[in-house]
Amino acid sequence: MEKVGILYVCTGRYAVFWDSFYRSCEEKFLTDVEKHYFLFTDSENLLRLETERVHTVRQEAEPWPFPTLRRFSYFLKAESALRKMDYLMFMNANLLVMQEVHAAEILPEGDEKLFVTIHPGFFDRLPRDFTYDRNPDCSACVPLEEGSSYFSGAFNGGCADDFLALARCLSQRTEADYARNVIALWHDESHLNRYMIDYPGKFRVLSPAYLYPQDWKLPFDRKIQMRDKSKWGGHSFLRSET
Repeated sequence: MEKVGILYVCTGRYAVFWDSFYRSCEEKFLTDVEKHYFLFTDSENLLRLETERVHTVRQEAEPWPFPTLRRFSYFLKAESALRKMDYLMFMNANLLVMQEVHAAEILPEGDEKLFVTIHPGFFDRLPRDFTYDRNPDCSACVPLEEGSSYFSGAFNGGCADDFLALARCLSQRTEADYARNVIALWHDESHLNRYMIDYPGKFRVLSPAYLYPQDWKLPFDRKIQMRDKSKWGGHSFLRSET
């Protein structure tokens, strides 16, 4: 049976989402494969959850925006363990699986090596309206004449070797930018969108059905829901911002 590694970052107050996320995945998400969870956290309670399929990685909480900006660097800390998987995918902390999702729906096949998800806020917008990073000094920059879809950073993945290659590339770009005092507009998401433009035809595109915002009404099935963080204290509270 194929092994899928689910990468999950919940440092600080984001640990509140884990239990319900885990239950929803076990009940409805990729029940036709062997799922492994790689939990990057500083929660002592969660770090004690190590089992045969739940693997914990101590990751200290960093001030915003580093938990998202350096997300791919976090993953590389566990690279040796991640290489034992057939597929890897990142899932945002506030996701909740609402309907059954089967491997054939999302896992790449053939020439596809990765998958990305259309951002629910931009599925019906023109490229000129996309919030790409436009700063030419940033390695995530997308000039106005480039790009045809805008992808969310909240749900993406693919074949293990290819996802780790993406992680290494984006980690290097992020750190090189930061050394020059440059931070991409939407952090990991900006870098992900640049990467997809750099490697056309290499990925499967999922609809916003797999990133359906809570309380929104969209013309898609609600397969995976993004929980509204305002109902959990809001962004600033969850990020422990003062």
